[in-house]
Amino acid sequence: MALRWRPMRPKDVPECAEIVTAHAVIGPRYGHAGRNLRPAWMRLLGCEAMTTAVFEVTRGARVMIVGVGVGAFVPDGFIRELKSAPHFWFGPELANRVVVRNSPVLSNREVRDANSGEGLKELVWESVIRPEFAARTEIYQLPGNTCVEMRRGYRFKEMITSQAESPERLQWAVDAGILLGPRLRPVREIFAAKRRGTFRAASRGGYHTSA
Repeated sequence: MALRWRPMRPKDVPECAEIVTAHAVIGPRYGHAGRNLRPAWMRLLGCEAMTTAVFEVTRGARVMIVGVGVGAFVPDGFIRELKSAPHFWFGPELANRVVVRNSPVLSNREVRDANSGEGLKELVWESVIRPEFAARTEIYQLPGNTCVEMRRGYRFKEMITSQAESPERLQWAVDAGILLGPRLRPVREIFAAKRRGTFRAASRGGYHTSA
């Protein structure tokens, strides 16, 4: 089994969006916004403000998409809104706003101006692995390596990662050097929730993690 990544193509969008909306924990966060995810990604695909990665497993001649990663460069104002109460899942919010043409995603010119100036702020919209592959530790090395590779040449001011769907994923983020926001409950409470089997309830408020 070989692992690889490549940029998302238009024909990948339906399957990649379904990986997100079909996920047992992430999908319900979207609710009705789930139907906007596919058109939102399709509209942004090819824009300089959107970073994409399709994760694949190859077995001989067979190739299977096992995960997807999408990021978006956004302005300071949207980051401030995200960090202010009431908190919200930013994935569904981005999908809805892009579809109704109230997108907070930067234009190509704004990306270039920010990258040559004070730096960019990015939201990792989603980084999702199919559940049947999620227990394989080598799978998580691929998104981590891809994150570094695909962002070379950018000057970052802040990056907020996708909001963790499991204690394992959150532990991976912490081990990778991601910082938890100061207003959020300590990570030990999240792992205690895992032991009690109540992680999903504990994570309803949205944990923001920043690089």
